[in-house]
Amino acid sequence: MAMEDFNEYLLDQKYNIHTCGRSEIKADKHHFPYEATSFSVLRRIAEEGYVKKDNVLLDYGCGRGRVPIFFSKETGCKTIGVEFADGFFQEAVQNVADADVANLVQIEKSAAEKYLVPEDVDVVYFFNPFSVEIFKKVVNQLLDSYYRKVRPMRILLYYPQAEYIAYLMSVEEVTFEDEIDCSDLFNEDTDRNRVMVFGMY
Repeated sequence: MAMEDFNEYLLDQKYNIHTCGRSEIKADKHHFPYEATSFSVLRRIAEEGYVKKDNVLLDYGCGRGRVPIFFSKETGCKTIGVEFADGFFQEAVQNVADADVANLVQIEKSAAEKYLVPEDVDVVYFFNPFSVEIFKKVVNQLLDSYYRKVRPMRILLYYPQAEYIAYLMSVEEVTFEDEIDCSDLFNEDTDRNRVMVFGMY
């Protein structure tokens, strides 16, 4: 086991959850394989101040629930994970219970493009869970929520797809805000190890 993988496993143990590993369950041309965001990336996002206690974070394609559990544990914020695959949904619910964060973390079983975004959500996280066709429909749901209750919202794209970026740049209500460099966290020669931050105001 590589040191990086071992560290991920140790942090899973720390939070009393099981989120490591990659899985092709439910993967198809529109839904991409499960791979949890590295804890080091999540910690950097928190350190940069993009997720705080008074936020409500929505994680699309939450898989086994690592992202919502981490941010609720580390910042005390409320989080929502949306997952359409039954197996991952059940694992996420169990992880939330085991991590003792059921008072802060809500796991919803739904297709992302059909999920009605609550009006208190103000941070939205993506780690390439699905095709750009679905992504466009999801952004429409975010805009619907935004107009039901106008408030500042942030969209965080980790390891961003060019198609995601191009689409967000074309949406009038969305503005590019910042970029969090994560390249120093991995031994990988790519410009995609970053979190792109977009805002709606």
